[in-house]
Amino acid sequence: MRDARGLEPSNAPAPPVPRDVLEKRLIEVQLALGRAGIDALFVTAEDNFRYLTGFECPTWINAARPRYCIVPAKGDLILVVPTTNLSATRVTTWVQDIRTWVSPNPQDDGLSLVVDALSGCVKKGGCVGAEMGPQSRLAMPVGDFLHLREKLSGIHMVDADGLLREIRKIKGPFEVEQIRSVAGAASRALARLHSTMAAGCSEVEAVRALQSMLLQEGVDQAPYVVAESGFGGYPALQMSPSDRRARDGTVLGIDVGCRRLGYFCDFNRNFAFGRVSDRVRRIDDVLWQATQAGIRAAVPGAQVGEVWRAQAAVLDAGLSDLQARRSESGRMGHGIGLRLTEPPSIHPSDTTVLAPGMTITIEPAAEFEIETPTRSARRMLIHEENLVVTEDGPVLLSDRAPRGLLDVH
Repeated sequence: MRDARGLEPSNAPAPPVPRDVLEKRLIEVQLALGRAGIDALFVTAEDNFRYLTGFECPTWINAARPRYCIVPAKGDLILVVPTTNLSATRVTTWVQDIRTWVSPNPQDDGLSLVVDALSGCVKKGGCVGAEMGPQSRLAMPVGDFLHLREKLSGIHMVDADGLLREIRKIKGPFEVEQIRSVAGAASRALARLHSTMAAGCSEVEAVRALQSMLLQEGVDQAPYVVAESGFGGYPALQMSPSDRRARDGTVLGIDVGCRRLGYFCDFNRNFAFGRVSDRVRRIDDVLWQATQAGIRAAVPGAQVGEVWRAQAAVLDAGLSDLQARRSESGRMGHGIGLRLTEPPSIHPSDTTVLAPGMTITIEPAAEFEIETPTRSARRMLIHEENLVVTEDGPVLLSDRAPRGLLDVH
């Protein structure tokens, strides 16, 4: 006898996301669709697809095959997936209505099945919500999306990404635990790296060692690991590691974005080699204090802009005497979850009100000029930590960085 997913009971592991968690999400989304007058939701992006279905598979890296999720305002989810995804869909989701096609098929890559599914739950003159808002992405060819709109003649298509963002910004206990778990694993790996890193190592050597430690500590993937170094600081912190070796006075920044069941952590650490100047160490300490101020400000009822201003006040007061300034990067932190960066942005103009269950990063940065052994150069330092807002205030998800640069001996 097979279960509802078509699997033999002895070979039917429970999907990684509990059924009650997904059922609660579906109810929330369908209630929101009803309030918005939207008859069905059409989803293709990995983060929204995973949020609604629990689908867990590395297949997202393969852009040759799309997959689609349709959420009627009433009724059960419908998944339209290529036949190559059928097994993973059965094993990792609770969805029973799964429709498949053989892909790749440029003439009809599942589109006719999507049209049939949407037409079955949306009447003429009805409304379909899709991912079309700020920061949204379609995981299907744009041409196919435009063709879909043509095929759904008489049915309006509107943006529903904001609706999903509003629901997703509050994380449930299951979600918070995934972020806590992956942030804890990354914290342990970075601490191990500090204790084992050799003086004179290259950025590549440090990152390769770290990636091994991240997997050993329990992260599922480490898709975002950047490292940059320089005398007295780094030019930026967004590049893949190079063969540049640490020398006397080098500061190496490493920023990690790791995943567990799709959920990200995102924070960094700064390592010092040899004789780093007192001025640079004092700039780093101001950043540590600014991070602390941002953490303290992240309480329920506070606006996101207040968290930015708490950090900015410490930076402005502490950096001016050090001939340094806060970075004009546009924000000092962001939301985090199934995306490495999610709304809200920790920005002075963001009026989003913090509420229990929101997971955010605190990320102050400083810029300054420094005299290297050969020339004047622009440098920066960044601090970043992850936290969850609770009824009782902020709770760190990443281990708090020690105060002071992490000296490598």
